Amino acid sequence: MVNSIFVKITKLISHLINEGPIDTFIYTKQYLYEKKIKKQELKVIQKLKNVNNLNIKTIKILTYDSNAEPILQLKNIFSEKFEVDIVSEQKKKFTDDLYIIIDPQNVKYFPKNYIILFRNSQIPSSVYSKWHYFNVLKNAIAIFDSDLTHIEYLQQNNIDYKQIFYVPINNKGNNLEFYIKRFLLSIDLLNYSELPFGVTPPNEERKYCLGLPENIERRASFLLDNKYNFSIFDGLRHYVGWKGCAYSYKYLIQYAKKNNWDYIVICEDDVRFLDDFEKNLQVIIEYLMNTKHEWNIFSGLIADLHEDAKILTIDAYKKTEFIYLNKMTSMVFNIYHKSIYDTILSWDEKNNDVVTNTIDRYIEAQKELKVVTVFPFLVDHKEEQASSIWNFQNEEYNDMLANSRETLKKKIFEYKKRCDQ
Repeated sequence: MVNSIFVKITKLISHLINEGPIDTFIYTKQYLYEKKIKKQELKVIQKLKNVNNLNIKTIKILTYDSNAEPILQLKNIFSEKFEVDIVSEQKKKFTDDLYIIIDPQNVKYFPKNYIILFRNSQIPSSVYSKWHYFNVLKNAIAIFDSDLTHIEYLQQNNIDYKQIFYVPINNKGNNLEFYIKRFLLSIDLLNYSELPFGVTPPNEERKYCLGLPENIERRASFLLDNKYNFSIFDGLRHYVGWKGCAYSYKYLIQYAKKNNWDYIVICEDDVRFLDDFEKNLQVIIEYLMNTKHEWNIFSGLIADLHEDAKILTIDAYKKTEFIYLNKMTSMVFNIYHKSIYDTILSWDEKNNDVVTNTIDRYIEAQKELKVVTVFPFLVDHKEEQASSIWNFQNEEYNDMLANSRETLKKKIFEYKKRCDQ
């Protein structure tokens, strides 16, 4: 603890000497703000984690519109796991059950354990009402909202996005069951095998972008760049972020296997498409579908190439070199061959080791892995975006990516040198 404080003070003094008092003030202000945000985020995660300890048997839906079709549908979905009551009266004394409160603007008293569900996202007008409104939201276990504009508004007012779950209760044609069970999975009240499988949008080109609808900025940025017919899959979540990520890949791979696809293309929504992406991807898929070499994954960007990675062979097709490796770490843009499906489907959610069981490290650890890539890489990532899993901006990957590129370049040179001897 003392060492940690000493390091922070040393950094502050160094910043003061090198940058001056004004810049140091801004730096300190930013540091304190980020610390506050991180503390708030940890509080949200702990709240979600603790739901599993409440031993919930009954869920009560508090609404004045008990016969509305979405409310009845909501009741039916939760009834698969819990006793469900619809109540309309407000009491100062509540039971210890979990309450789902429909539109908190109409409610005076709140129970100990509650989830907010917005059907009407009308914002209070008075200063006091707004203060009370956001206080109620921050004290909720979670917030269900179908209005992405309102979700963005909540985030702009310091409601942590990890507390918010996109639940399209008012939109016909959307699968409400999937989004409710997506929430239950995120707090360990549902097993992965209990999720509904049939909500993945069809895509003849087998191209999918994985992202969270609650991450408004990243989603909007990808939509601007999506000129290549990627279908968006709303990723699964877990209060341990990297587990939600792994669940999402497992879900999409299961979809590919069910459809008997030879491969599936999956990118993440912070991918940066480079010049000639479409033309290059076409050549890559054409090669992969016709090569006689065995392969498991094509990686469009290797974020962290292991020093022990070995080049197995280098093949050429239409003026493009295809480098075969035995290791890779990155999920920004990959093509998964059917030979790797069962391996990914065997990922174990009960393994809590963040060092070895994140989905990328899990794949990297597989024996006899055959990874194909090109150099320069097919894609890049958007450094201006924030990670959906870890508490930092993507720009913190820059050194790691630069090192990965340099390592691969060196290995290619050494491999070709050996072949020429």
